Formats: sequence, structure tokens, C-alpha cells
Amino acid sequence: MRPTAMIFREQPNKPWEPYDFKLLEAYQVLQDETCQHCGNPLWLCRSPDSNVRPVVRVARCQGKAALERREKARSDDKRAKKVKDLRPGEYEYVVFEPVLEEKPLPTRSDWLEEMR
Repeated sequence: MRPTAMIFREQPNKPWEPYDFKLLEAYQVLQDETCQHCGNPLWLCRSPDSNVRPVVRVARCQGKAALERREKARSDDKRAKKVKDLRPGEYEYVVFEPVLEEKPLPTRSDWLEEMR
């Protein structure tokens, strides 16, 4: 699919145009200039400038926490029988559901507003 087809909502059956190549190149530059270890821009994470100070913050992923609790339950001898072992090729993943069905999950806009 052409990159601009998604942006300009066009049918993706046309040949590539200059904007398609520019978008692809911009995406490649973004990937190339993002640190593989921390996800920040390379010009910051590899800067020798004394005015650049890396700060470590802690975030919590509720999904990762749920998976870790499940793994602990599986490895814990006392509770291992409650959690089914996985068969070859199976893996666990996380989906989010509302606790109260009448109240929807928060949206991206809600999250951005909370971050302000």
C-alpha cells in the first residue's frame, strides 16, 4: 500500500508519487535515528554534551504486570495446578476490557488530557 493512500484516503492501486517516497524516506530516517535500547532520539542518548542529562523514570504497564503474575502463579508449586501449562506454540497476551460494562475504556484523548 502506498503511504499517501492512507493519509489522503486514496485507493492504493495508483503508482507511487513523490509524496509516497518522501513519507517512506521520513519513516526510515525516524527508524534510523531512534536508539534501539531506549527508544529516544540518537542525538540525545549518545550526546556527550554536559547539558544533556538522562533521567530514569518508572512507568507501570498493567498488562505486563498481569502477565508476570500469571507466570509467577505457573511457577509457584502451591498454585501451579490452577494455571494451565501452555502447549508448544501457545503464548499469552493481554487485552483490556472494562470492569464495568456500562463504563467504556479510557480513550487516547482521555490519556493525553490526564498527562497535561
